[in-house]
Amino acid sequence: MNPLQRILVVDGPDRSSDEALVRAAALAKGPGAEIAVLAPIGHVPRLFPGADLDVEELVVEAHRTQLAATAARLRALGATVRTKLRVGVPVVEIVREVLESRAELLVKVQDPSNARRSRFGSADNQLLRKCPCPVWIVRPGERLPYTRIVAAVDPFDDRPGRDARLDHKILDWALRIARQDRAELVIAHAWELVGESLLAGARGGLSPAALTALRDEVRREHAAKLESLVRSMDPLGLNPRVQLVMGRADAVIPALVERERAELLVMGTVARSGIAGFVIGNTAEQILAELGAAVLAVKPAGFVSPITRD
Repeated sequence: MNPLQRILVVDGPDRSSDEALVRAAALAKGPGAEIAVLAPIGHVPRLFPGADLDVEELVVEAHRTQLAATAARLRALGATVRTKLRVGVPVVEIVREVLESRAELLVKVQDPSNARRSRFGSADNQLLRKCPCPVWIVRPGERLPYTRIVAAVDPFDDRPGRDARLDHKILDWALRIARQDRAELVIAHAWELVGESLLAGARGGLSPAALTALRDEVRREHAAKLESLVRSMDPLGLNPRVQLVMGRADAVIPALVERERAELLVMGTVARSGIAGFVIGNTAEQILAELGAAVLAVKPAGFVSPITRD
C-alpha cells in the first residue's frame, strides 16, 4: 500500500484519545503526511437560563484548549498536525470532515461509556456504517503494540455487486499494521455447508457418509479459494497463519479472535443494493456485537455515504 497522507483522529475528552493518537502518529510517517484532529461538539444552548452567560462560547473555548494540547502531544511524536472544531451532530460532523478533507483513515477511541465487553456504542456503529473511509475503532487502555491481528476474509463470496478487491484491501490494511507492530497475522475464513440440517433430514435423505463427503468437498473448495487469496498477497517477511473455521461467521470469528487473544480484527463491510450508501451488513454487525477487540472496518469500492458535505 502507498504511504498514508491524510489521517483524521477524533479527539476525546481529557486524554481518552491517547491510543488513537499513538496509532495515527505511527502511520503518518511518510513525506507530506498530515494528521487532522477533530473535536466534534454537539449543539449546546447559547445562553444559560437566567444569566448572561454564553455557554457555547465556553464549550468551544474549552475544546480549543484541549485541541491545542492534543496537537502538542502529536507533534512530540513527530507528526504534522492541524486541528479542526465542528459544531453539530457529532457523527454527521465527523463524516463531513472525512469528506471535505478526503481522509484515507478515521481513527477513534471507542466511546468510554460504551467500552464494555459485549458491544460497540451506537455512535461508533454509525461511523462504521456511514463513514466513507476505513474506520479504526481502538479500545481505551488497549495494549500497544499489538501482538496478534486477525484479518477476516471471504474469498468464496461471489454475490452480485460484491467488490472483488475487498479481501485484498482487508489484507493490505492488516499487513500494514502487522508490520508496524511486528505482530503475528492470522488470516481467517469462516465456511459452512449451507442447508446441512435439511440435507441430513428426511427431505434431503443423505446418509451420514454422503453428508460427510459433501461437507469435505465444500471445505476443500473453500480451502482452495483461501489458499489462492493468500498466495496473491505479499507478506514481506511476515509468515501469516491461515485459519479455516467451520460455522457461521458471526459466531466463529469473535470466538477465534478471543481464542487467539488478538487485539485487532480487520474486516470488510457489505453493500446492500438499492440503498443510498452502505449498511455494514447483518453478519458484520453481529460480529461487532460480540467482539472483544479493536476493529478496523474496510469499505468496498463504490461506497457512497448517506451523509453529504452540506
